[in-house]
Amino acid sequence: MLKEVGLALKQARGAPRPRCLLWNGFYVPALNQPLDLNEDGKLDVAFYTTLPANRPAGVTYVNVAPTTSGGVNPQRLTNGTSGEIS
Repeated sequence: MLKEVGLALKQARGAPRPRCLLWNGFYVPALNQPLDLNEDGKLDVAFYTTLPANRPAGVTYVNVAPTTSGGVNPQRLTNGTSGEIS
């Protein structure tokens, strides 16, 4: 909130608006580690290549293996075990 207020004040004083950056994907720091994407204190999603046996309730699991069903997986990680989902 404070960041947004500071940005609004700078814009109100005539400072140039920040330029928009393109979003090319999503960075995943590690596999099989549930993440809190919306920062509400609850784990939301985990990215995997082999579905883990122990899965916390409420977490969405996304397969990021290089291939799936015999073809290229459109959700694969750029670096194999980390990187952007392309």
